[in-house]
Amino acid sequence: MVKWAPLYTKMDFISDLIAGVTLGLTIVPQSIAYASLARLPAEIGLYSACTGGFLYVLFGTIRQVSIGPTSLMSLLTLQYIGNVPPEYMLHYLCLLTFLCGVVELLMGFLRLGFLTEIISTPVTSGFTSASSIIIIVSQIRHILGISYKSKNTKDDIYHLFEHFHEFRYGDTILGIFCIIILLSLRQFKNISCKNKTLKKLCWFISISRNAAVVCSSCFVAYYIESSGLKIPFKLTPNVTAGIPSPKLPSFGIYEGNKTISFFEMTEQLGSGFIIIPIVAVLINVSIAKAFATDGITDATQEMLTLSFCNIFASCFNSMPICGAFTRSAVSNASGVRTPFSNFYSALITILALTFLTPWFRYIPKATLAAVLIAAVLVLIDFEIVTVLWKFCRRDLIIVILTLILCLYFGIEIGLLIGVLCNLFHLLYLWARPKINCEKRKNEYGEYLVITPDLGLFFLGTDYLYMFLAKTARDNDKNLPVSVNCCYFKGMDYTAIKSLSMISRDFESRNQQLIFFNVCDFIIKLYKNSGCTNIQFCAIHENVNEYLFNKEINFTRSVTVPIIDTELQEIKYEVKNNEIEDKPLLNENEKNERLLKE
Repeated sequence: MVKWAPLYTKMDFISDLIAGVTLGLTIVPQSIAYASLARLPAEIGLYSACTGGFLYVLFGTIRQVSIGPTSLMSLLTLQYIGNVPPEYMLHYLCLLTFLCGVVELLMGFLRLGFLTEIISTPVTSGFTSASSIIIIVSQIRHILGISYKSKNTKDDIYHLFEHFHEFRYGDTILGIFCIIILLSLRQFKNISCKNKTLKKLCWFISISRNAAVVCSSCFVAYYIESSGLKIPFKLTPNVTAGIPSPKLPSFGIYEGNKTISFFEMTEQLGSGFIIIPIVAVLINVSIAKAFATDGITDATQEMLTLSFCNIFASCFNSMPICGAFTRSAVSNASGVRTPFSNFYSALITILALTFLTPWFRYIPKATLAAVLIAAVLVLIDFEIVTVLWKFCRRDLIIVILTLILCLYFGIEIGLLIGVLCNLFHLLYLWARPKINCEKRKNEYGEYLVITPDLGLFFLGTDYLYMFLAKTARDNDKNLPVSVNCCYFKGMDYTAIKSLSMISRDFESRNQQLIFFNVCDFIIKLYKNSGCTNIQFCAIHENVNEYLFNKEINFTRSVTVPIIDTELQEIKYEVKNNEIEDKPLLNENEKNERLLKE
């Protein structure tokens, strides 16, 4: 807030107000739907929508982010507290939200923002697509108007076929109709029109489609009931009005003869308070990469902001919260200027909780399911398949693998294995760098130039050793070898010791080996390592001096550092417009020169 508040203008106020009101019309019906997805009371979603928004105004850095419940957070929440007895659900929910905030706080203090960078775009795509499919499958039951309990996607599919004959015509017709209307209204914003007023009207209809469909369905249900007829579709349970009094989460449950300690509660939550914070930060950073145009996102600051929002929200019976892709797109399209738009959307949510709760019970479950399905359907990334098939099929395998594992074993397992596959590929690149071998010839003779394309660390030293040995064996064994270190930006102790071993091996065969284009940092490491048999030189022109024991011919006057076991200098003097080079002096010659001078 300290960055944008001093520069806040009247236009910023108007833009944020418009964006905030627009977000409010979107976030209220979505929050009720997300609470339904997590099998929580509708008011829990609304509490989550309003509490975090106020704090994001103070600490948030991404103006497009709309903080609150999301489909992915609801899905993960269900996964980790879905088996908790209903009477203890609220205790576990608040503790989960609190622990997520604490973990995000620790990640921020330890500056672990770089963790989001190890999750590549293919992994994110597979993860997001799998989450969308899981949500769609879980909501089909509400579209069909059937009821059953399930533990995962496999159970959902099994029970859908088992109970399909129980589907209700009213819910099915309403649900399908709402999905069609939502997807159709979504396209209104793409209508090209020369009349600016008409174009803005189409845009407003498009972004307020959720509120319009929910309100229309609510009115239809109310009209049917007031006419004395039986409502043909299932409705949302009653919503508790108002904001609950703030209180800390329960760090243990002690009710009657029932005692559940804090450690037993955390054991029940499993890895949820680790996975959810990482996913939440990933989502916020991804939103920034997709929409932000005003600078680099500070992932560490986002971690701290999300931690404050979740810790605060846990005191008001909220589920874990973060930014939402769909609402952030609405915010960006609404011309948002600062994170202050979250204040207005949170305010509208509070007004809804205060004055509109009697009407929420008329919202059909099929309509909420349609809102969820229409929201996540567009997040399934079909385009990446075609792109990666042409561009990089290895990444396509990562997408498909992450997608399948998330669907079959769960979101956290699929995400973890997808990240590990990417890391293994990076390790493979370090362990098996591409090495270019080139035979060169100059006035002194032939020699080999070996150029690895990555820095040298312990993973790749054995491979480099085998490559050099094979290259020397395949060519003339006495052929001098030079290694181009232009890509070596770092080196560890294991690599230095391996280079020393390689140098001794070449020395035992009376074969010259030298490393050139070496940066100062590596030279310093080498000097401090205690190894003295590696021949380094700074530039390629000096290779001849070592490989062929020849003097160096230059076309200009320079001072060039040569590194062997210590730094020395070659001086070049200009006489009669010609360059005369003086070779390296040994210790006796240096002393004699000093005596003469």
